[in-house]
Amino acid sequence: MPTEILDKVSPEEVPDIQSIAPDTEIDYILEVDLEVPVHLYDYFADYPLASEKQIISKNWLSLYNKMLVRNKNVGEEKYISEEKLVQILFTKKNYIVHYQAL
Repeated sequence: MPTEILDKVSPEEVPDIQSIAPDTEIDYILEVDLEVPVHLYDYFADYPLASEKQIISKNWLSLYNKMLVRNKNVGEEKYISEEKLVQILFTKKNYIVHYQAL
């Protein structure tokens, strides 16, 4: 991709996202704030929006995963919180996304 043609535009210069043709020659990478209303949680439960890296602490584990940790004799001091790519319905601030993913 030629980088010399990349440019920043002001929010006023970005057209209405729904009016941009899918085969347009201009792409938009946007920085947005996303919030899913609670009444839509069930709708997006199978495929939540906007993946992001999060550190998964032990208190985020499901009951089943906690049982696996306990049954495998992984002591409290041996559980390691790690960063994973997750899809969660938390509010996201300054999320970078291609306009077609919205």
